[in-house]
Amino acid sequence: MKNRDDALIRKINEYCEEVEAAIDCFGDKEEFQNNKVFRNAACMPIMQIGELCKLISDELRNEECEIDWKGWCGIRDILAHQYTNIDYKKTWGILTEDLPALKERVSAILKEKDTASLERIGRVIRENGIDEVDSESVFHRIVDGTGISVDMFSDKKLCELIRTINQ
Repeated sequence: MKNRDDALIRKINEYCEEVEAAIDCFGDKEEFQNNKVFRNAACMPIMQIGELCKLISDELRNEECEIDWKGWCGIRDILAHQYTNIDYKKTWGILTEDLPALKERVSAILKEKDTASLERIGRVIRENGIDEVDSESVFHRIVDGTGISVDMFSDKKLCELIRTINQ
């Protein structure tokens, strides 16, 4: 997965969590249909997800063909351009059925990627005899701190970065 895809997938996951938080905060289908604030809180992240899906590389689209990338882009376009004609019953279904499935797949992609990155960091630490640092703290300093994928670094550069973090 390309570095840009990694960042996009992480952001999509965050937006999925925002929708979950809106549903937890506001409530059920009836409240969604009657409360503009709830609809805005839930639909804006969906629009952002659709926008991000447009930026996903063809490589990832082909690898993850079970995600309906075009469908999410289409939902974004409907919410952005046909907002006066939105069917909130269908939208509720997207929020409560389609979005959890998307989040589950995106979370699985991130788990796979993060596990591979942690293993690689651990290997570089061991092979270079770097003491008093653990893979997880290095991973979080790189990914959470910079948003850059571990894959962007050669083993040599990764070793240098780990040594810098360890100082």
